[in-house]
Amino acid sequence: MSLEEQYLIHKKKELIKLVNIHNNRALDSDYFEITGDYADLDIEKTFCSSSSCKKCGVCCNQFPCAFAPNDFLDINNSEYMLQILKTGLVVLAVSYNRKNIYLRPRGAADEKLVSTILLDSNVADGNNPCILHSKNGCLLEPQYRPSEGLLYVLGNHFNHIIMYTEDDYEEEYGKYQESLCKLFYDYGNEPIALNQDLIEENVKQLTKSLCGYRN
Repeated sequence: MSLEEQYLIHKKKELIKLVNIHNNRALDSDYFEITGDYADLDIEKTFCSSSSCKKCGVCCNQFPCAFAPNDFLDINNSEYMLQILKTGLVVLAVSYNRKNIYLRPRGAADEKLVSTILLDSNVADGNNPCILHSKNGCLLEPQYRPSEGLLYVLGNHFNHIIMYTEDDYEEEYGKYQESLCKLFYDYGNEPIALNQDLIEENVKQLTKSLCGYRN
């Protein structure tokens, strides 16, 4: 089994787990049904069809969504995480209530591995679009997209069902703060140069790094 196949299984299981957590607390109108197990799950058809992503993107044009800790294979593995950070497409950031460090895609205004941009700042108010957003939707294939974005889906009457909230990832990242703080302080001052003409190559490198390949 390839590393890509192993990562896909990992991601499917974690998405189902997050959906089940949401459903256990949801009102009937916000219940999101998944039939079958991870082997039957089609991430794109279930959560984020390319056509919907292409038509929408309003949030992505304002501020990047958050990765869940388990979007990564092992946050506590500093070598693995550095491979990901050095693609220039993922940054360490401070959560909305300044409680924890978390991981999200890089925004257009982010200059270093550590973002100093807070969710309640003027920059966050529509001036830090995700660099992974394009006219055709997210540059990442569905299985590599951040869970916050994947689990923000259209419900009835054009409302959205929000299955993974800021409070959710704030709490989940709590157990990884020691490892993230080390990355934060060891590498936070490193600037990230990014050539927009080569961004598709960076995206390929990010997906490889997420799966566990080494440069």
